[in-house]
Amino acid sequence: MPDVIERLKSDVLIGPGPECLRSQYDQLNDSGGEWITGHPQAYQDVVRAQFEIGCDFFEVGLGGHAGIELGKLGKEDKTPNIVRRVLELTREVIPSGCYLVGHMLRPTNVQPPFGEATPAEVYDSYQRQAVLADEGGVDLIRMVFDSIEQMELGIQAIGTISQLPIAASFSLSPTPKGFRTWTGLDFRVGVKKLDELGVEIVGNSCGVIGYREVTTVLEEMKAVSNMYLWPRPNAGTPELVGGKTVYSGTPEQYAQEALKWVEAGARLISGCCGTTPEHTAKLVAAVRHA
Repeated sequence: MPDVIERLKSDVLIGPGPECLRSQYDQLNDSGGEWITGHPQAYQDVVRAQFEIGCDFFEVGLGGHAGIELGKLGKEDKTPNIVRRVLELTREVIPSGCYLVGHMLRPTNVQPPFGEATPAEVYDSYQRQAVLADEGGVDLIRMVFDSIEQMELGIQAIGTISQLPIAASFSLSPTPKGFRTWTGLDFRVGVKKLDELGVEIVGNSCGVIGYREVTTVLEEMKAVSNMYLWPRPNAGTPELVGGKTVYSGTPEQYAQEALKWVEAGARLISGCCGTTPEHTAKLVAAVRHA
């Protein structure tokens, strides 16, 4: 089977949105990992269903800041064992010709560049996640970056452990100066830096923009880099309705906009918040038959 980067030369690869799983464990107030390890057969059924829809890859979270937080509390970090089990269960049901993506989570979600964590702790977290990716048979690592400092540290840390290709995402919000990460980073500056660091794939993920704005983001990314593009947007701009966050984009609207992403240069496509298996099915049908 060709590796992911080789495959992107000829194909557009599609993956599912998170709602295929989130609807399962949210109702039980579990974390994703807890639900999966407690319901392995149900989890594998969900994964199989995404490939039956026509997906080419499936994402698994690699841990992130849990180890740092638990370590500071003096508690045992069970995250690595959970991640190993989830990767194992996922790999068992991935069809031939399809891929496993490891989502490398932020080591910290507080103030930039590293919040309450030290650079050494952040570096160690990235390395530990890279080890899990290599051990678990991951084909591609996806990361979300908010600052230049985070990029440099994260990519350097991974490079000491793994030679897996890296896809970088930005979570963006509109500002008077254009789309920015929550730290204020202009994503175009970030894209140029990622190019210098040897990253192969770049795109967007989540954020306070909808799928229509993503077309503009991709066009601007393409203007400053030749990296492969991966849009991973929400199903519309998030809105608070009745105390709940909702996304109004229909599967049909999402799929039609995805054709513009392909025109803009997208080679991988998947979704973030609000994207359901129905969105994925329409996306597959639209892109495969364009």
